[in-house]
Amino acid sequence: MPKIPVTPSAHPLWGAAPIFRKDILAYLVQHMKEYGEIYEIPLPIRTIISIHNAEYIKHVLVSNNKNYIKDIPTRRLSLALGNGLLTSEGEFWRRQRRIAQPAFHRERLAAMAQSMVNRTTEMIEVWEKGAATLDISREMMVLTSDIAAQTLFGADVDDNDRFGEALVEGMRYITQSFRRIINPPLWVPTSANRRFNKMIRQQNQTIQTMIDQRRQSTESRPDLLSMLMEARDEESGEGMTDLQLRDEVITIFSAGHETSANGLTWTLYLLSQNPDIRTRMEREVDEVLQGRLPQVDDVRRLPYVHQVIQESLRLFPPAWAIGREAIGPDEIDGYPIRKKYQILMSSYALHRNPRYWQEPDRFEPDRFSPEKVKERHRFAYLPFGGGPRFCIGNNFALMEMQLVLVMISQRFRIDLVPDHPVKMEPVITLRPMYGMKMRLTNR
Repeated sequence: MPKIPVTPSAHPLWGAAPIFRKDILAYLVQHMKEYGEIYEIPLPIRTIISIHNAEYIKHVLVSNNKNYIKDIPTRRLSLALGNGLLTSEGEFWRRQRRIAQPAFHRERLAAMAQSMVNRTTEMIEVWEKGAATLDISREMMVLTSDIAAQTLFGADVDDNDRFGEALVEGMRYITQSFRRIINPPLWVPTSANRRFNKMIRQQNQTIQTMIDQRRQSTESRPDLLSMLMEARDEESGEGMTDLQLRDEVITIFSAGHETSANGLTWTLYLLSQNPDIRTRMEREVDEVLQGRLPQVDDVRRLPYVHQVIQESLRLFPPAWAIGREAIGPDEIDGYPIRKKYQILMSSYALHRNPRYWQEPDRFEPDRFSPEKVKERHRFAYLPFGGGPRFCIGNNFALMEMQLVLVMISQRFRIDLVPDHPVKMEPVITLRPMYGMKMRLTNR
């Protein structure tokens, strides 16, 4: 039985933790090159096995997925997100997935496209009257937050600011906890714990008020909250309780806007650095739309736009890592996996594995032509995860990113401000650490 290579310790007590936490993305890619597609990261409290082989990842996410649950960092997210689809496990998760799935069918999503177009139109009109230089990262975050609120809450968008601020505070607390070796229990009255507990109360109160109002109303609304409230488990006929609804709303809102915002920001950055690709994309948009606003049916008529987004998600996957914990012993290609091992599958590193990607650091949307996709291992590309827990909102996110990118490219060329620092910040999602200041030019 082969032995899993162990990366060097940087500290006699903390192992690889100091350098691992300092620049985790560079660490994962560099050690993949030096130690191969499976290696152990020595940490003081737990064992992390990092894997960057598509077949190994398929084993964990599909072939033997019942032996793996969410890892410790993902479970910690439940402090802010509750027991929603991202953090729940077992039969409870399967039931929630069955109930929620119809709300994300393509025909349901098509009805939400107009909200995406309308809100993007409003943003572009403000841009045309405002400053020529903007922090595109912030602009995309505001846009996708508003779209998520509109499609999720409908007429309740007025609650968006209060809810969004509470959620941001919660995510900041969770992110900081990932960087600490030891975290005090929430009942310990530290200043951080007090702020977090206040956020949880505010967040829960906001959602419960909306649920109560919907329960009392006889009006039917075409938004996700109504769909989730009306949905029934096809096996038991039961719907969601208020607690389950609250947790799913928090999860969908959080995941439904932050991943899209970061994906759009990195896409606009990459296009600014690759003018030939941008020109080719603009040409397709102009030829297909002839100056009119896009509709949902146009998405499939713009294949190169789709390829641009797919390639951007390869280089800068918003969900940059997937984590699992082994609940029993296992073997991966002969390598021993013990109970409690933490399995780290970084899409960021996997997407740079030269086994699957030639010149992996180069931005090349033609990698996603239909013929190239057919040739590649299905689990070599994981922007939305894989297996039974494949992201339920992937079609929503892709449709949103395509519509927004098309509308921006119709009106503007966006270029990075000279000397603006571009650095990745791998927290819960992959963000630009210093924002993304870019200059708008009318086309």
